[in-house]
Amino acid sequence: MSPCGTTWVKAFAAAGDVALQAEPILQSVFDTGKVISGFEITGKLPKRRDVGHWIATYFPIRDAREKIIQVGVLSAEIASHSQPATLSEREREIVTFLANGISTKEVASILGISVKTVESHRARIFFKLKLDSVASLVRYAIRTKMVEP
Repeated sequence: MSPCGTTWVKAFAAAGDVALQAEPILQSVFDTGKVISGFEITGKLPKRRDVGHWIATYFPIRDAREKIIQVGVLSAEIASHSQPATLSEREREIVTFLANGISTKEVASILGISVKTVESHRARIFFKLKLDSVASLVRYAIRTKMVEP
């Protein structure tokens, strides 16, 4: 799985022992407000290069030269997990249609709106729920009991 789109929680769950060693480093990033590169981290932990590599891999922000960890990005990601996304009535309606296999064009026709408007709602739904595929949308709809399996 690509680290892009990997959340803080998923990355830590997948990392095991490396995550435990990385936690104090990440905490120091939050405390100091510094931007730390994977190269600096590995310099601090010469015996545990994999910790720096893990952090740089799972929390990337790319610039021209290297992957870095930036405090604001991690903080925003953590904050976003503490508050569930709320969908508007129209967005819930569109989730239900899409999860039931109804095409964007058909949804537009049923609701009496343009295809572009449905696509806009769909993009906003995917953004709010941090989804990356229709399959993940279907799983969300089933999990939240918006549709029956």
